[in-house]
Amino acid sequence: MKNIFKFLTIAAIATSLTSCEEDLIVFDPVNGQELVGFSSAAYDLPIEIDATGALQVEVDVSNVSTSDRTFSISVIDDEENTTVDPSVYTVPNSVTVPAGSNKGVFTIDGVDNGVETTPETLVLEIAGNAGSVLSIQRATVSVFEVCPLGEGVTFTGDYRINLFGGSGLFGCSVFPDDGVVTINATSDFDRSFEAQYILDCGFGSFPTDFEFSLICFETVFKFVDTGVGCGGNDVNLSVDQGSFAGQYDPADDSSFTVIITDNVESDCGGGPVLSGYTFTKL
Repeated sequence: MKNIFKFLTIAAIATSLTSCEEDLIVFDPVNGQELVGFSSAAYDLPIEIDATGALQVEVDVSNVSTSDRTFSISVIDDEENTTVDPSVYTVPNSVTVPAGSNKGVFTIDGVDNGVETTPETLVLEIAGNAGSVLSIQRATVSVFEVCPLGEGVTFTGDYRINLFGGSGLFGCSVFPDDGVVTINATSDFDRSFEAQYILDCGFGSFPTDFEFSLICFETVFKFVDTGVGCGGNDVNLSVDQGSFAGQYDPADDSSFTVIITDNVESDCGGGPVLSGYTFTKL
């Protein structure tokens, strides 16, 4: 069996050189040329079943001005980009960065006009003004249906994990079987926790952050690169959603299940492995 180790990749920042005939662009907060773009390339817009949802999107500018600045916002409305029906969303055609600030915020409103739990996409584009340089020019919004949780139901706190079917890579549990984790809310319907990845294998301690979403009775696991590799392999082991989703009850957070696929990219001599886990609140 190959020896597994944790490795960190340190990214080096390269400095660009310009010729004497070119002007050096300096993005300082007072006198520099403005760099403008979305704060992220990806967002989620959960819409409650038979109701509405809203998403605030932040736009960042590298410098501060003494006057308001307005930037145009548009939807890339073609089949390759935006797949959600136009009746579902309302997007403003501009965003304003107030004087004295380098941030602007606009709101996307959503309504459940046939929205499904399987995410569809809405792609946005921002346009700079004269002299602007664009950073994150496009952002993809995942639009999906969610079901509200019952009063006092949070799916947070300490939970015990038990394997109920399958296994992880090399027959080891993805999470420590019978181990305890603390689940935190990162949004109304998203949860995260830290667990030791494949600890049962005895290769070492690999604390990993895992995330999942509560989407209308189904727990949907999010892709995670564990940072664990094999020998000289440059590709890390990864975990993703299983062939089927786990289950939860929006009115009862005493327990729920997740189904995940370990080693999604078939590294380290093992193919993708499906396993299921029960989380029981302590």
